[in-house]
Amino acid sequence: MVISIEKWYAWAPGLETPSDWRNWAEEKMKISDSGAPNLDFLPAMQRRRLSLLSKMAFAAAYHCLDAGSRKVRTVFASRHGEIQRTGNILHDILNKEGVSPTAFSLSVHSATAGLFSIFQENKEPSVTVSARKDTFGSAIVEAAGLLSRDPEEPVLIIAADELLPEELSEFADEVEAPHAVAFLISPGKDFKNTRNIEVNFEFYEKKSNNNIKNEPFPLQFIRWYLSEKQEISIDGERLKWYFKKSPTS
Repeated sequence: MVISIEKWYAWAPGLETPSDWRNWAEEKMKISDSGAPNLDFLPAMQRRRLSLLSKMAFAAAYHCLDAGSRKVRTVFASRHGEIQRTGNILHDILNKEGVSPTAFSLSVHSATAGLFSIFQENKEPSVTVSARKDTFGSAIVEAAGLLSRDPEEPVLIIAADELLPEELSEFADEVEAPHAVAFLISPGKDFKNTRNIEVNFEFYEKKSNNNIKNEPFPLQFIRWYLSEKQEISIDGERLKWYFKKSPTS
């Protein structure tokens, strides 16, 4: 399949502009462990309901949609979802404390998608995807399916994850980094200021003794996207993903 990237935006602690990300892609800057995006475009009451995960996702989506004015179909992708909220809820249960209904309702995997729909008054269809290391690639496939039904309207992919709680850090199988990336995509086409990406994937046999920790899939993708490299392959959980750039018009 071929997709066309119309616009992109990403946010991580210490990286807030496209220029920052290009410097990061060239290994001139690094992602910090802490920080939160500026969400002054949201009322304070709404901001208080958002976790770091949702704040990062909102920032990336907002700037990728012309200050949130554009209403599009969305695909939210996250490996761990609201893992910090969930961890806090589990701590409350272990301590035999009451669980806040609000905290519980905002801990589900589709919480960010729901809040985005409400706060931005975006009534277009939305899907939330989680597929371990294949999460970002699966989001692209899901978005491509939406495009095949209605190719005239673009789809926004938002991928975000925060750090695992300290108690779970030993199970991390990637180089952890809080981040959110957003890509506004359309079917492959020859429009000015767009870049076509050819996407393919295949099943592969995962090596159980492979202890190498790579960057999260979305970060590997955007590092490649901002580089001069034409092709890349990325190992997922059960799939190997192949991406190839086509010349822009």
